[in-house]
Amino acid sequence: AKPLSNTKQWPFINYTPFFFKTMSVEEKSKSSSTTEQTAESSSAKKASKSNTPTKPTSSDSKTANDKDTKKVEKSAEFKTKHKLQNEWVLWFDKRMPVSNKKPNYKKVVDAFDEFKNSLKNVSTFDTVEDFWSVFSHICKPRDLGLQSNFHLFKKGIIPAWEDPQNASGGEWQVRVSDSRRSQDGNQLWLDICMGLIGEYLDKSGDQLTGAVYSRRKKADRISIWTRRADPKTVLDIGKHAKKVLKLNLQLTFVTHKDTTKHGISSVRHHGDSKKLVV
Repeated sequence: AKPLSNTKQWPFINYTPFFFKTMSVEEKSKSSSTTEQTAESSSAKKASKSNTPTKPTSSDSKTANDKDTKKVEKSAEFKTKHKLQNEWVLWFDKRMPVSNKKPNYKKVVDAFDEFKNSLKNVSTFDTVEDFWSVFSHICKPRDLGLQSNFHLFKKGIIPAWEDPQNASGGEWQVRVSDSRRSQDGNQLWLDICMGLIGEYLDKSGDQLTGAVYSRRKKADRISIWTRRADPKTVLDIGKHAKKVLKLNLQLTFVTHKDTTKHGISSVRHHGDSKKLVV
């Protein structure tokens, strides 16, 4: 609870959840007095009823038992959580602006360690209810500061190109420009996250590892990460994702190999592999 009060460390927390209603001092006072009056009136009614003796009947007893049974069933149903097929982790990080220059391979290992240390585990969940509990309390991606990122990945997979389960794959990217950011970005990110945890975005079984929302100045970038990079597999994934998400924006596939070699900013122009677009 303590770290969540630090807005610099946790800038993604939504401090006014949608189900909280803030009230002024006058409204609080008025609400308090109304509650007290209602409580007094209720107590008087109960006292008056208690003075009038009533003889319970068999039908009354049956009705009471039925009500108790329904309450127990409803309570049990409410407490039952719906398990997901996989356990997921929502990460957050904020990076320093990167250069367009090719990476210095002598610093790759250090950079990877530095990135891992910068990651903050927002939450780990494995039920539908816990997913909504998390996403209802964090801010929307478009409200993040520039160079900030949300990462939703299966537990055990670091949201980095260097992770063994990501290294041989790539990512389907969609760019959300300033003119469309507030309209499409938040909803598209939510749709992708639901598609991942619901497993209907990955028709091949276990080819998707996670997704990333990157907040940037010119255009935000949303990417869906794959384990493999062979054209047939990723084309099937891209076409299926575009259909399921009802996406009218272009999806472009980039391999992690190209990204590591040329840098994220220039890979679209200098990538070694043939571009896949849907």
